[in-house]
Amino acid sequence: SVVPVPITLSAPPTVEPAIPRAVEVARLSKVVAARACAYLQGPPGSGKTQLLAALVSGRAGKCAWFSLRDLPSEVVGPMIVGGIRSSVRTCPQVIGESEIEQFCHSVGEDGSLVLDDLPDLATNEGLATLLARIARACDRAGMRLLVSSAHRPSTTLVSQLAESVFGELLVPPFSDEDIGDLFVAYGASRRVLNPKFLAYVAGVSGGNATLLTVMARYLRGRGWTFTDETAQGLFGREYAEQVNHETVKRLVGAVSDDAVRDLLYRLKLFIRSVDLTDIRAVADLAPTITGLDEKLVLIQGVWLQPLAGGRLAVSPLLTQLGEFGLEPDLARRVHAAIADRILSGKTLSLLDAVG
Repeated sequence: SVVPVPITLSAPPTVEPAIPRAVEVARLSKVVAARACAYLQGPPGSGKTQLLAALVSGRAGKCAWFSLRDLPSEVVGPMIVGGIRSSVRTCPQVIGESEIEQFCHSVGEDGSLVLDDLPDLATNEGLATLLARIARACDRAGMRLLVSSAHRPSTTLVSQLAESVFGELLVPPFSDEDIGDLFVAYGASRRVLNPKFLAYVAGVSGGNATLLTVMARYLRGRGWTFTDETAQGLFGREYAEQVNHETVKRLVGAVSDDAVRDLLYRLKLFIRSVDLTDIRAVADLAPTITGLDEKLVLIQGVWLQPLAGGRLAVSPLLTQLGEFGLEPDLARRVHAAIADRILSGKTLSLLDAVG
């Protein structure tokens, strides 16, 4: 059952057929069993919501689910406060510990409070402090606070919670095995899922759950037969048209700085991960993009994911857009700069060659 909140009434339904990620659900379950607050961090389209929905469905208690996707940071706190106030029937605009305690007890022991798609806490210390108070109250009430976000938890939040209360998990991309399981769930035969095909799909999609799901639906609609037309739909990104439209809308709404969007439009032409030299190579093309350090801080975590060795992975949702947003001449010059950077590495991967 669900505690009424003004944002949503329940956990969202899982995708059908369900995306099988038993290993990740089990890993998350271990953290939730040990800590009152589990913070799940991953880029857009990585499957955070579905992982949380699968986790909540396996818990015995009630669930209060707040869907916060694309909401500005300044309105999230008041919405959460409004949800708590409506549940405990209190009027104060600023809730105290007693109201939070009442809310937690109304959800009950073994219950879950989910904050899905939380915005960046780095610019909102008040929201981070509110979350810390809720996490401590959840701990005392024997329930769990489950958070998903494209952003890393802020130091303000982490510093206010004991290690025994707070746990952070990164959502990994789909492995080749995950992709195989997903495609089988959508009707594929194991016989057609050879290692080379799965490795190619993993590279093109970046292991992104959203892209893999629409790809599976596209292939299912063609009976899992690999004709020239099917191949053209994959190479030409026909399968991802609706996702691409949604990505552009989200990018324009989330990134107000034209120069930052221009930088992302250039970087999305890289098929592989990038380093600072790669970024400077395309940023230095006319019209030059300056102030890179500040711009990279703004887009890391959502559109660029940090990797080992100082490299960054460009969001697969962006790379699917191709040359969108770039004038033809600039697109040609970006491709040339990328080719120079790839050749400077001397070794070409399959994806480099295809790109």
